[in-house]
Amino acid sequence: MNDKSLNKTKYYEELDESSQTSILTIKSFSVEDVNIPYECVYGFEKYGATLVLTTDGYEFHPKEKLPVKPAVSKGKIHLNVTFRYIYPVPVCSAMIGLNNISSELNVSSRRHDVLYMSTIALDYTTSSAECGDSLSVTCLVGQTGLTVTDCIPFSCNFRAAAHAEVLPLIAIGIAAVFLLIMVVFYIRRKKYKSNNNNEESLNLSTLTSKTKQECCYEAED
Repeated sequence: MNDKSLNKTKYYEELDESSQTSILTIKSFSVEDVNIPYECVYGFEKYGATLVLTTDGYEFHPKEKLPVKPAVSKGKIHLNVTFRYIYPVPVCSAMIGLNNISSELNVSSRRHDVLYMSTIALDYTTSSAECGDSLSVTCLVGQTGLTVTDCIPFSCNFRAAAHAEVLPLIAIGIAAVFLLIMVVFYIRRKKYKSNNNNEESLNLSTLTSKTKQECCYEAED
């Protein structure tokens, strides 16, 4: 009011008479200072307005500790970070080495009072060519860049160890298939021999019967 704030510990007013402009500075600004009416009085003139947040004039950075370390297991990367309070909505991107994997990112935001709550999730399976590459997830909050994660998820030594673990399993699988083939072959061969023996026995019985009949005919003659 007339170049003097009624609460000097919270507000500071600066009046420029030449331009007839009054600038109000809010100290220790917080979300409680938003969406409430403010009034300026100069002489007999009075002006009031409600302060609202704008994406080009205000930023609220998350209080969560950054950067974070993603969970990694057998070539798979899992990242899930929630910012309880943030403004404006973050715009995020992800890179692994020189490969842009931003399409694998899922960023969801919803209103939380006058601010936002945002969750950033990444589920990505690396290739053997990406071992030793750095994973970087960054977000732009207004004009400020935040590093969500920056690490090397897998070393090439890990890939070699993983392959070494897989090779014995492959060998066991091949041996099992070979053994199964041998068992099937043995059963079929045994069945084939059994059928041949039955046919030989049948032929022998038929031949014996014919011989007996011929002998009987000769005896009658």
